[in-house]
Amino acid sequence: MKANDWSSTNVVLKHSRLIVAWTALGVILGCYDNCIKYLNERKQFGIQISGYQLNQERLARMMGDI
Repeated sequence: MKANDWSSTNVVLKHSRLIVAWTALGVILGCYDNCIKYLNERKQFGIQISGYQLNQERLARMMGDI
């Protein structure tokens, strides 16, 4: 393989796709974890907002999309 050959570029792209996909998944799961942490810490009218059914539905939909 030569450095200026297009086939070498395809090999690099083929191997980097997995890294990019796993990185995106890690970022998404980090956002999900931070949402759960925020919902458990935040209180509205003296009640944690994680107790509201709408927030629970949104978390379930988020995990389903992931």
